[in-house]
Amino acid sequence: MTDEESKSLKRLKVGVLAIIGSFIEHVHVTCRAAKELRSNYESQWGNVEVETVTVRNVDQVDESLDALIVPGGETTVISRFIEANNFVDRLQAWTKQQNKFVMGTCAGLIIFSNTIENAGRKPIVSVGGVDITCERNGFGRQRESHVIDIEVYDPRVKDPYGNADAVVAARPFSGVFLRAPVIKSVDSEKVAVLCGRSELVDMPAVPNGSRSQPVGVMQNNIMAMTFHPELTDDVRWHAFFLRQALERKYGAA
Repeated sequence: MTDEESKSLKRLKVGVLAIIGSFIEHVHVTCRAAKELRSNYESQWGNVEVETVTVRNVDQVDESLDALIVPGGETTVISRFIEANNFVDRLQAWTKQQNKFVMGTCAGLIIFSNTIENAGRKPIVSVGGVDITCERNGFGRQRESHVIDIEVYDPRVKDPYGNADAVVAARPFSGVFLRAPVIKSVDSEKVAVLCGRSELVDMPAVPNGSRSQPVGVMQNNIMAMTFHPELTDDVRWHAFFLRQALERKYGAA
């Protein structure tokens, strides 16, 4: 690598909480998204290098980590693990740093919700940070799990590579809902609704004016979804996640 290439190198270290759920799939999709990002962003960012690591120890959530994924899984197990291993305080402090970025999927959304309904016999310990009220298993139990197209509102998610590619942006998004939580309400205008389910028309209007059921939101540097983006072939959610992490670390391209 030349000196000029070294100066233009943008490095990201991404962690995936690896205690339960589809963390391996998140690692694989993040690596694929990084490859797509490199090929599409070279003219804007220069060289992009993404290191993806599994996180099982609280000491790994430090200044060297740029972004973190909290996967789905059994919420009670995740809650007990982060409480027993001192992750709660560390994550609350770490996520307050605006140069970091977080994605929580399914149970990960519950962990970052400020208000949780149907928490079960033992209250769920949450990190918080997103002004929403969610309900565990709001879409039903395991037998009600399903895949359905979702409506994405944010053009940066539709085309995370910034190429104004109409073909990429027009591709539909599928949501995999496995014992998924429901976002019962969006409790602050600080929360951006990224996507929703338009077939659920009886929901009250949310800040973006849509009356569809919100299934993906973002507040400050935390993005959370009720579905599993890692279980489809579409890497755009993870590419958007990486792009957000890059912009928070290095500024806009």
